[in-house]
Amino acid sequence: MAAAGYRGARRPVHRHRPRRRRQGRWHDRGDVHPDGHGDGDRVQGWGDGHHRSDSDSPPVRVTPPPVTVTYTPPPPPPPAAGTSVSDGVYVVGQDMQPGTYRVTAAVADRCYWQITKSGSNGGDIIRNDLPASDFPQVTVAQGQDFSTARCGTWVKK
Repeated sequence: MAAAGYRGARRPVHRHRPRRRRQGRWHDRGDVHPDGHGDGDRVQGWGDGHHRSDSDSPPVRVTPPPVTVTYTPPPPPPPAAGTSVSDGVYVVGQDMQPGTYRVTAAVADRCYWQITKSGSNGGDIIRNDLPASDFPQVTVAQGQDFSTARCGTWVKK
């Protein structure tokens, strides 16, 4: 049986949530209790984007600062294998080109160079030398590593 005053068996849908008190605070979609107590700084209206305040002043609009976008070009491609090397370890074909290299100045007695098999971490020595003077010369091929220390600059012939 339908309740008196209602059409059909359904009860009307409540569109507004009634005020209720939770943990000592008044809650009603962000409103503050009429006596000024309640949710602290929350004075937001019914969710329509408008704000209520005690004064009749218009809302303050804050304009964000302009955004500066800086374009950074991509880094250049890695350089091709070099034709001159100095102290360090080089992979032939990646860091230096295969071929014959010679130092640009006479070496001192502490110069050391070695050619090893690539991937052996210097353990598989193909050739090495401690030249005392003069202009040493080496020939390196693909699949080898070249290490040099205190010899100066090597240039491809």
